[in-house]
Amino acid sequence: MHFNKNLIRDGVEISNACAEIATKRGLEIFNQNIEDLRLKKTYDIVTAYNILEHLINPKKFLKKITSVTKKKGVIAILIPTHACVKVKLLRKFRKRWRMYIPPEHLNFFSTRYLDSFMEFYGFKLMKRYYSSGGLFNPFKRIRFLNWIFSKFMYYFDKLICNQLPLFDHVFSYYKKIE
Repeated sequence: MHFNKNLIRDGVEISNACAEIATKRGLEIFNQNIEDLRLKKTYDIVTAYNILEHLINPKKFLKKITSVTKKKGVIAILIPTHACVKVKLLRKFRKRWRMYIPPEHLNFFSTRYLDSFMEFYGFKLMKRYYSSGGLFNPFKRIRFLNWIFSKFMYYFDKLICNQLPLFDHVFSYYKKIE
């Protein structure tokens, strides 16, 4: 079990197969788009990891999750960002950014836009950090070096360096202030 049984553990999943797996793990799953749900509950914590870039109408999604978050509740959002050192280096060496994959990724948000959107709906940025997402490893094909580099990156992601936009995953945590 991934979650404390005393917590309300609801989720939204549009994939039937993934919704079935999550249900077997003890979650209550709404198997449709959150924008179409008429939720009667509000939540202390709402997460949206790697979702916004896939949506046709991400503003509608963001409005919905802000409306179902309790007063003093938190929304955690993970988005890919092109405003980082990694992407600048890729461009310099004429390499393609792996996050630029239309038609899967339809939108890219700047942190400035996301902050202003969330502020408009009564949320304040609490914390932000950048991460490699565990996907950056030039030694994947060399078993021992892969292991060492993976451990190094795990701890690197936990250091103060994560406040700098070095990598292309950005986590933003917003608290409802109204």
